[in-house]
Amino acid sequence: METASSGQAAPRSARYPFTAPCTRPATIWRWKNTIRKINGIVADKMGYAVNGGPAFRFMRSQDLTFPMKNKHGEFEFMRQVDGPDTWALARWMAPPWKEEWELKYPKLGYPENGYWFL
Repeated sequence: METASSGQAAPRSARYPFTAPCTRPATIWRWKNTIRKINGIVADKMGYAVNGGPAFRFMRSQDLTFPMKNKHGEFEFMRQVDGPDTWALARWMAPPWKEEWELKYPKLGYPENGYWFL
């Protein structure tokens, strides 16, 4: 362990200069690998959806979108979570009937494979 000139342990920031969020490729790979393992455990415990994928999984909040009205009254895909990006446990939702979706959200693409919801 590194020590400061006074003989005490170096501050944490000196020992671990890369604090989260880290952009180093090796660290990102480790996080993705860890989340993949955790999602496998969650799927085994919570079950699978009708599409064969997991019914629940951890996702980045920036990836969780849902059709909502914007300030102009038009529907668009918007983030489900306001604020900084974080991990969230999401549930897979089956898509509604295509005709129903196209009537409600005519300008948005149909989610063939369903979508994730908090």
